[in-house]
Amino acid sequence: MIAQHKLSERHIHSLRPESTWVVAEGQHVDCGEVLARGVCFEHASATGVITSVSGNTLILQNTAEAQPVKQPAQMPPLDGRNSAAILRRIQEAGIVGLGGGGFPTHLKLLAAARKRVQTLVVNAVECEPGISCDAALLKEDPTTIHSGIDAVRALLELKTIHIAASDKTAFEYHSGSITVIRQPKPTDGAERYLVERLIGEPVPVGALPVDRGVVVLNVATLHAIGRAMQGFPLTARVVTVFGENQWVRIGTPLAAFSDGPLVCIGGEMSGTDISTTGATEKRTNSIQQARHFLNLPCIRCGACDDTCPEQLPVANLVSLVAGQTQFSVRDTASGCIGCGLCNPVCPSGIDVAGLVRTLRDSQRAEVRRTYDTSRAEQRYQRHTSRMAAEELAQAERRASRLARLTPGGTAMSGSGDD
Repeated sequence: MIAQHKLSERHIHSLRPESTWVVAEGQHVDCGEVLARGVCFEHASATGVITSVSGNTLILQNTAEAQPVKQPAQMPPLDGRNSAAILRRIQEAGIVGLGGGGFPTHLKLLAAARKRVQTLVVNAVECEPGISCDAALLKEDPTTIHSGIDAVRALLELKTIHIAASDKTAFEYHSGSITVIRQPKPTDGAERYLVERLIGEPVPVGALPVDRGVVVLNVATLHAIGRAMQGFPLTARVVTVFGENQWVRIGTPLAAFSDGPLVCIGGEMSGTDISTTGATEKRTNSIQQARHFLNLPCIRCGACDDTCPEQLPVANLVSLVAGQTQFSVRDTASGCIGCGLCNPVCPSGIDVAGLVRTLRDSQRAEVRRTYDTSRAEQRYQRHTSRMAAEELAQAERRASRLARLTPGGTAMSGSGDD
């Protein structure tokens, strides 16, 4: 049975892009009550009082010592036959990709619906040692996962369902074919590689599985969808905490798990060491001991280049961080899938994956800023053109009125001169 993590005294909620807080400081909220609306909904993970709302951060102080994870439903159950209602329910339940991506699930399914995707891949491949939260969900609550699959099946009118799992994970769906990944590698859980393995067609870099007629959803995401159909928003998830699977509330401070300054979020290879001043997020699937890197000088052995499944110039990217190579290679960082295979082979004990991930994220943020700037410029140009057209139309109307009032104009014609 999955254990329940001890309830924290407070929870720290983060506001996602294009969303707005709908509560105020001092307000009492029940577990599951909406805290933020917009593209991504956020819900209170416990019953308590909001003690702080500052920018993108909200702090919720619990008012009860013991609160069960399975709180009363906040929304009426949904029969799952209306596509628009299913998408709206997934959005209002605050569901994002729980396999680590964190992308809003309703937007992913909306893109799949627009492309008429008819193949679903249930990703149950846990490809790093020490992570077993998906396997625990499959074992303890397969019925709710089935409900999630049924909802997606009705939404997309699916014809094919693949279930990808390791040989130690037992799971069956009444109309799904099971593909067993017997020796999972860190790349086996990546969408592009998983789709290629299942349908035999590669997904090009920069493309998405939906471009190949496939949508990939993690087991935990489907479980959350099944719960949403029952009326429960996403307020907690299963996390592998130092090897033990526990129900953990969203926003639980990381200091509740470790007395040290750092913990590793994610797997031993692809995880990230972060400060315990933060809190768990919806995409937090594992909490492990922080790793220790030697961080000796790079000897340019090329082992990281040879190991990279995307064939990136990893050594050059590491040198870029140290300012020892040309800036032009920075663009290649966007191809990193975060598998972490470059870390174990590094004889200098460098956190290669972390350095490349930082470059990748900064580049993606820059691309996003460029995109937003371009959109703002386009909106400004459209606004300027519209205002100019309105001014021209007004000038023409004024000229027309003036012509009618002027002697010799249309309105005065035939009146004669004084």
